[in-house]
Amino acid sequence: MPGRARKLVITERQQAFLQTMTRSGTCPQAVAQRARMILLAFDGLSNEDIAEQIGCERHTIGPWRHRWADAFQRVAADRPE
Repeated sequence: MPGRARKLVITERQQAFLQTMTRSGTCPQAVAQRARMILLAFDGLSNEDIAEQIGCERHTIGPWRHRWADAFQRVAADRPE
């Protein structure tokens, strides 16, 4: 059984941007799919549930969840206090 998925944090602005990407007719499908993965992960869905909704393999979700979380931590660390 897989371990617990990493919890994601996103700002309201990032959430709005990701939602715009998922609805855009000009955004590449792969990018829109990744945006949807992040939004569903933020909503608390498991990798398995996200994969089922999107129509991909569960192991595809984890790396994108980690990339987002790592990037968010780097951005947060660079902010002035």
